[in-house]
Amino acid sequence: MEVRYTTGKVLRINAPEWFELPAFRAFLNRGTHPQQQQRIASFHRYGDEPSSWSDIFIPFEAYPVGIDDNGREIWEAEGSDIYGTEELNDIWQAITDVARDHQLRHGVIWISNE
Repeated sequence: MEVRYTTGKVLRINAPEWFELPAFRAFLNRGTHPQQQQRIASFHRYGDEPSSWSDIFIPFEAYPVGIDDNGREIWEAEGSDIYGTEELNDIWQAITDVARDHQLRHGVIWISNE
């Protein structure tokens, strides 16, 4: 076994309004279902209303794909089932934009519900 200590990068986004959206709640419950093979990292209890225990932790990796009209980098990102879920595209874009603005190319995104 090899163990390495690293100082990881975590970007916390407090977005309780996302937890109110039906598509986000469906994602949260789908990812915490006891029989789901690929679960999300959360203390949320399947079927419960979202609470402060419903925070989500997702891996994140981004790369630049161009420059916008304002001279800012355009990023594409991967790392979660949110990515590629049509109903959650706006949320994934917001996560990517916040990560770009904070120069987080790879790390963990902590979506909190406080």
